[in-house]
Amino acid sequence: ARLPDGTAGIITEHHRGDGLTARIKDGALTVAESLSVLMTLFTVLRRIHTNGLYHLDLRPETVHLIERDGGHGPELQLHGTGIQQLLKRSMPGLLGGAAFGHPLFLAPEQWVNRSVDGRADLYTAGLIGFVLLLGRHFIPAGEPLEVCQHHFTTPRPKIDTTPRGEAVPRALVELLGTLTQADPNQRLSSADEALRYIDHAWNQMPSRPPSPLPATPASRPPFAIQ
Repeated sequence: ARLPDGTAGIITEHHRGDGLTARIKDGALTVAESLSVLMTLFTVLRRIHTNGLYHLDLRPETVHLIERDGGHGPELQLHGTGIQQLLKRSMPGLLGGAAFGHPLFLAPEQWVNRSVDGRADLYTAGLIGFVLLLGRHFIPAGEPLEVCQHHFTTPRPKIDTTPRGEAVPRALVELLGTLTQADPNQRLSSADEALRYIDHAWNQMPSRPPSPLPATPASRPPFAIQ
């Protein structure tokens, strides 16, 4: 859109929800909540990747849970989809046209300006999964080059239980470890594969409580893409 003075702008939907950062400020989510958020996030990624888009700036601040009317639970809204493609087309010289986003949530191949595809988003979704379960990032904040080194060398957590004392399904541990491999060729190749792991993890829950992100009518999927 163009403002009256000719300045270009982006119009997005007004919402009442919080980013995941606000939701985890008091600690980790439950395993059931984490699985439901990840299930919906991978469903969103499947849709945008199928349409030839990559987000490349996934982080807790860009993943919002929107409270819906009627007590049907929150929906997930993903902000920033497609903006990175616009930046790459308009500023191809910026860091080789590959590195965008927050250092703590930047895939290794983005740091070194290698070819980037949907596996970069899957990597970051895996990092978000760790944050949901741990209540924090396993990579410490620091100087960019230090953070970059952590992405390549820091062992990924082997989570048996959460800080809440909940057992973590084995399939979820395997999923997050695989998604966050530094080498994209060692990760899963699609969001569909990730969703199969989520399904296995849900079935491994000792008792499966109702999902905090329940299914909604087909006319309104439980997510929105901005």
